[in-house]
Amino acid sequence: MTSKELKDIIDFIKKDPEAVKRIDSIWATLPDEFGLAGTFRNTAFQIADFGAQSLAEKIQEYGSSGYPQWSIDFSAWIEKNVCTGIASITSEIIQKEINKGNPLFKNFVKVTDPQRLTGDTHHATVFTDKNGDTFVLDYHSTLNTDNPMVFKSKEDWDNMVNGQTAEDYFKQNPISDNSISDENSVEQTPISDNLINYENSFEQILSEMRGNLRRLQENIK
Repeated sequence: MTSKELKDIIDFIKKDPEAVKRIDSIWATLPDEFGLAGTFRNTAFQIADFGAQSLAEKIQEYGSSGYPQWSIDFSAWIEKNVCTGIASITSEIIQKEINKGNPLFKNFVKVTDPQRLTGDTHHATVFTDKNGDTFVLDYHSTLNTDNPMVFKSKEDWDNMVNGQTAEDYFKQNPISDNSISDENSVEQTPISDNLINYENSFEQILSEMRGNLRRLQENIK
């Protein structure tokens, strides 16, 4: 994946309101390079869910004594905001664009949200290009749509090695001048042609002026 492609993906996902809603969090105030924002938020979810279920049980006890029964279920909401929900929506966003033939993602054949093969249960967004190479973006680690964790292969991500923030990736792999869009290149061509035409026209004018000057000198003689 080139730096230009990575930037296009990040910019595209940032345009989706639901993706931003699931990813961006106050926990992103933690340093992104630690990759722990999602872990801390998950812990907060677990504590809140435990408290809610305990409260629901108490209310149900009162319900058996004549009060209305009531329960709290945060599971659907939590599912959207943990790693599975984040990996799911980010992969769906780009896969839809690949299916539509969006030229920004022409080098990719599929985007998936698999479970990591090692360590704790974890999901992220895995890109596969036309050469079969893989590239992973882990938004849950940073909870920052501007700066996901980047792994240059699924194998690195599975083994939890060589991860870095997108910000650091861009520093090491600056977007080159060659990534200028084709539209700009097309616009530059006529300008170059016009300059050549102007040079040719100027030479013709000078040639005519020289000829007229010679004829004038001959007439004077």
